[in-house]
Formats: sequence, structure tokens, C-alpha cells
Amino acid sequence: MTRHTLHYLGFEAPQQEAIAAILDLAESALTSEWRSVDNQDCDVLIINVDSEDGAHQYQAALRSRPLYQLVAVTEEPSKISPNAWILTKKPHAPPSLKELATLFNEVAIVLAEAAQNAPSLNIDEPTPTASVDAPNMTDTRAPTTAEEDAAIVEPEETAIATANLADMIEEPLATPVTAPTLAETHRPLTPQQYLFGLLLRSKQDQNRRLIKLSTAPALYVSAADNSYYFDGSQAELLGYMLAQPQDWTETIITKAKFNKIVKNQQLSAHPLDALLVEAILKAAGGRLLEGHQPEQKIQIKPLPPLPGLEPYQTIAHLLAQHPMSLYEAAETLHLPLAHVFDFYNVCTLLGHIDTVTSPAPEKTSVLGHFLKALFRQ
Repeated sequence: MTRHTLHYLGFEAPQQEAIAAILDLAESALTSEWRSVDNQDCDVLIINVDSEDGAHQYQAALRSRPLYQLVAVTEEPSKISPNAWILTKKPHAPPSLKELATLFNEVAIVLAEAAQNAPSLNIDEPTPTASVDAPNMTDTRAPTTAEEDAAIVEPEETAIATANLADMIEEPLATPVTAPTLAETHRPLTPQQYLFGLLLRSKQDQNRRLIKLSTAPALYVSAADNSYYFDGSQAELLGYMLAQPQDWTETIITKAKFNKIVKNQQLSAHPLDALLVEAILKAAGGRLLEGHQPEQKIQIKPLPPLPGLEPYQTIAHLLAQHPMSLYEAAETLHLPLAHVFDFYNVCTLLGHIDTVTSPAPEKTSVLGHFLKALFRQ
């Protein structure tokens, strides 16, 4: 397997650890091995463009290396050239495993192609082996000011190929990739495939559990007390949330033994509901639960306060007053469908969703009544 190196710029430690943890978990879906280094002598720079100095760091990087060696991480992809590698940042969740694996596999293809063709490739006359033009693929010259500005604000004026990155892997480049496809390696979003399913089972049977990944401290769950205990980092906890069931061991232990472990290790209790909500959101990453239909009309039941659902209150208010489909909710509130899916996943797994068979009301009437009710609160 080919090895590539990367370096992070503009990230806080927890953000960097989260991306690194997902890359580790995505190993089976990656076609190359990726290793983080402590300096910019690397194959790829990953830059948090939204950080305090991020935009400046991105522009500085453009002066010293070609665009295909840069990955911009941002909540506003529109401010970056569509020819650049972009990882869209979500406000309340890390990148999904599938999104990260897809991006890094595309980057690996272009790095391999650039290494193979760098001595002779003319960017004005692409070689016949390339099915699409990659972003500034083998141009190792420092870009001029005009090229640099175009990469940020005027993508339509760049001389770089206009092919969208999403289309880059529709046809293989000169170097074929024989790794498993993402469809083969990416798990369906079901309780059987993720930690949140085990947490739901714990809440049902009220057993105390010791859950262990070989790469992290043990996770102790006491559903009877609505508590969990964990002495690791947030990145290690994220590893549990995204791990496959075969990667952990599960042991049911008695109350006396559980309490003894907690006391001896001086572990602090945390609310289990908070872990459950976060585990669902992290596993989903904007996907809908397997077998659920976004066109099904639903209505939300009275929703108790749940830690982690604060950003979704507008959706909760709307669905409590008006039965509608997830498509209609996203359109009515002008929200990304992935945001609505995340909220629905949590609520339906916790038993707060009813399906509705009556026709949905007119959209204009729904929006009008909802806004009036919202402003009366």
C-alpha cells in the first residue's frame, strides 16, 4: 500500500484528533496509508480555513505548492475554488467516515498521477491517459497573484480544469486502484453496526457493562443510573462511537463489581443520554437510518430535554405542530436535509416519532402558521 504524509494547519488539538481518529477507523476504505507529520515537509497540507489565521495560511500555502497538495476544511465551501480539495466542516459533528475516505482516495490518485507524469505533463495539453483534469495536477510552479486570487474568489477565471472534484473518479486515471469500493466497506446505519445500538440495549435491559476497545481505556455503562464512566480523551471516545462491533469486547458485570471498579479507578459519572445522542449523531453524519423513508409523514411526540439536541429545536417545534415528511421539513425551514436526518435519527431511536397517514398541509399554510406560533413563544 502506498504511503502518504499529511500535516495539519489551524486546528485545535481536539479537532485534529477527531480527524485522525476517523482516518484510523477508515483504514479499510482507504487505498493508501496516511501518516501525520509535525512539519510541512509532507505530501498534503490540511488547512482549517475558518481558523483565525486559516485564510492567510491557505494563501501562503498556494504560493509554495500546487493546489492539489492542499485540502481546505471549511463550513463555507463556496469561498474556495471548486477545483480545490474541500472537506466541508459540520458545526456539531466531525466529517463522516465515507466523506473523509472518498476525499483522501481521490487525493491519493492525483498524487500518484502527478508523481508518474510530473516530468512531461503539459497542463495546457493533457495526456491521453487522464480522463479528467485534476486541480493544477502537476504544476509545481508557485502560482502568480492572479492564479492565487482565482483559487479563492474567482474560480471561473482560472486556467485549471473545470471538472468538479465529485466527478474525478467516474473514470480511472492512469494508475488503477484495486482497493474495496466504499459501498463494500461503508456500514449501513443500523443499531447493530454501531455503539449506539449497544447503549440502547443497555437502557432496555438495565445491565451494567464494561466495553473495551484495544486502543482506548475501558468504557463503563450503568443504564440503571443513566451514567457512563470514561477516563480517556474525546478522540478515544469518538473511536468507540465509530468502531465496528467486532472491534470491542462487551462484559456484563454485577453492581458490586461495577461500583468497586468506579471507586478504585476514581472515575467520574457522565450522563448516559448525552453519550447516546452524541453516538447517534457521530455515527450518522447526516445519513438516514437504514430502511427509513424521508417521504414518510411524521409527527414528533413531546420531547424531553436531551443534551446535544439544542441546535435542532426549530425542527422539533415544527414537527410537534405539523405532520410532514423530512423532505418537507427541510424545505420549510431551509435547512440541509442531513441536518433534519440527524434530528430524526435521534428522536426515532429514542421513541419520540409517530408516523402519520393523513395528508400533509399546504407548505405555505404550514410555514405561515409555524412562524406565527414560533414568534408567540
